[in-house]
Amino acid sequence: MKFDMRKGDLTWPQYVWALLPFGLVAVGGAIGGLCGGAAAGVNVSLMKGQRNASQKYLISGLATATAVVMYFVFATLFVALVGLNNT
Repeated sequence: MKFDMRKGDLTWPQYVWALLPFGLVAVGGAIGGLCGGAAAGVNVSLMKGQRNASQKYLISGLATATAVVMYFVFATLFVALVGLNNT
């Protein structure tokens, strides 16, 4: 998925809101990047869609929350599979 802020597809607040899931990269490394990147892609697509503004922000907020939950699920599975929780 390509997007360019110079083309004017979205306003800067829409880009900020849509790209918030990339914050998971700082918290969760590769797993966070996977979940955050997927959610950011979904959010940008949603923001470019034909829904009204409140629906766009609500649905993309739910996508971001889902990414956070999926990060914790994947991280927990990773720790359990690798055996890092054996103390």
